[in-house]
Amino acid sequence: MFEIDYKEYLDKVYGCYLGVSIGGLVGAPYEGAKEIIDVPIDLSGIDQMLFNDDLDLQVLFFQAVEKFGVRFNANMLANLFLKCCPYSPGEYAIFKKNYARGILPPISGTFNNEFYHEGMGCCIRGELWGCLFPNDPLTAKKYAYFDGCMDHANESIYSEYFVASLIAYSFVYSDIDRIIRLATEQVPQESKFRLMLETVSSWCDETSHPDALREKIIREFGHPDCTNVFQNLAFIVAGLKMYFNDFETLIEKTVRLGFDTDCTGGIVAAVWGAVHGASALQKKYGIDEVKLVLGVNCPDYSGKVSKFAEAVAQKGASFNDEDRSGVKIVNAPLPHEICKQSVLYELVDYDPVLEFDTMKTVKIRADVPEGRTGEFFYENDRLKTVFFSTEKEGDGYLLTLGVLLEKAPQTPADLCGKIVFETADGIDEDDCIPLGFAPPVIFEVSAPIFDTFEHIVFEKGKNYYGHFAGEQDENKRFDRIRDYHLNYKIPLQDERDFALRISRGEPFSNQKVIVYTDKLYSERLTGYRGPCLLYLRRKLYFGNDCICAIWCGCEGRAEVWLNGEKLAENHQNTFFTYENLHINRAKMKCGENDLVIKLWRETGKECFSCNILNEGGVMDFPEHVLNFKQIN
Repeated sequence: MFEIDYKEYLDKVYGCYLGVSIGGLVGAPYEGAKEIIDVPIDLSGIDQMLFNDDLDLQVLFFQAVEKFGVRFNANMLANLFLKCCPYSPGEYAIFKKNYARGILPPISGTFNNEFYHEGMGCCIRGELWGCLFPNDPLTAKKYAYFDGCMDHANESIYSEYFVASLIAYSFVYSDIDRIIRLATEQVPQESKFRLMLETVSSWCDETSHPDALREKIIREFGHPDCTNVFQNLAFIVAGLKMYFNDFETLIEKTVRLGFDTDCTGGIVAAVWGAVHGASALQKKYGIDEVKLVLGVNCPDYSGKVSKFAEAVAQKGASFNDEDRSGVKIVNAPLPHEICKQSVLYELVDYDPVLEFDTMKTVKIRADVPEGRTGEFFYENDRLKTVFFSTEKEGDGYLLTLGVLLEKAPQTPADLCGKIVFETADGIDEDDCIPLGFAPPVIFEVSAPIFDTFEHIVFEKGKNYYGHFAGEQDENKRFDRIRDYHLNYKIPLQDERDFALRISRGEPFSNQKVIVYTDKLYSERLTGYRGPCLLYLRRKLYFGNDCICAIWCGCEGRAEVWLNGEKLAENHQNTFFTYENLHINRAKMKCGENDLVIKLWRETGKECFSCNILNEGGVMDFPEHVLNFKQIN
């Protein structure tokens, strides 16, 4: 049994958040840089803090702790995330799009999130759960899962387990190797992330050369996304194991490795702060206070990191269960708040894809607080509710819902309804959750468009091989014959006029293709298996003239046309992301708009995505637009 005085506990919590703030600020200028960063750090500007999602979202999600105590889950966090976080980079935007359509956690973290689901946006929130549950990694992991599954999945959630556990163990241990080893044990044994942690730890024990270690990490665990967890958490492990003796050196050498530097700098500094406490930083650097600058819409604790740390420590002390954690926090202030008790919902059986005229059954478990009674029902104006049943199951209820899509939705958010719990006192929004589905998206596809390698003039009764006789090189002649037999080519002529005709709505050979996911594969758009051109047309209706952003992902050559104007093109093969092409100021007219995508199919595996977002530049991180109408 460990015993820790409340003042020491608070000092460590404050030290953790000083570390997050300072390390994040130092690393922020180099975020996304993939080179080695040989720049000495400067702590002189720490009184000029900028908002950063690493701390923002911990403060935001702590509002659920303030309101509900320990009785909350991912849906409460998701509601805060959607309503109170105004910026939407990468996986945040996809989560918001999903949740706004009623696609709940954990599906909201995986659906349409193939590229970003291993992002660092998950583990950077882990310090909160470690601070609230010192030396209690199992409980910290429970809430880390609720947090992480909103907008991430699998390996990224394991990275949040790891960070939460690093902090949880830092309240009772000071040996960093022991802390890392214990935190590693909290990651599933069979996971790739566990393999990375163990491998990198062993490499650190074998080498003292950071550049060689960095090269091995990128070679074995690297990813092109600068925010991917694998290389970044590997850098964090390397920094902690090699430079933990000195705060400044730890941050400088970890940030030097590059990639998601505000996150890596913030996490290593948070661990150092949790182990040594804020008093050590105050003594060495004269740090009295750091401003709490937020970019989210929630209380800012008088703009002081120390006040936020006090709030976290008070809650953590009130949650302290010495039998479970092996830690007794003594001399803590008595808790005085009474936390709200709301209905908790958990998906049991759910698929976000809802096809036309096919009934979908959904099962949800509802946990009603003791002493509360009421009735459940489902609200949705667009879907036909075939049946809705409530069955007592253990301490809760099993809600079973059958819905049917009979007519096409008008907007991307049209299929979002709501599960409602109504008591004699009425309806409390905290007792309700959204529940909806991904709407079908209809494209008109014109394909395949291709050409032959040879244009032969045939003569009655004559073998056409004479067409190739002029080729003197026997190998080249055979190449041409077999290319003619086995392949087609993509047309060489300019297709501009054809794209214009499609945009103008002129007749062309087409078929309708219904899709439910953002990412489209060329092989699913046509049964033809050779190289060709494909044209995809989607009609969008806006109620007024407006400016939107169009962000597209593409693996091969592609062009984007809007109302007869070519807005963007990619004419090289590239690694697919959802953001290979950015059109940040696309003019949508009031009424019908023709969006035409021209795709080159060359390997047969090309994929494409196209999303409409609010106006804004890449670094503004706009949200997806969900209020336009689709014309079918």
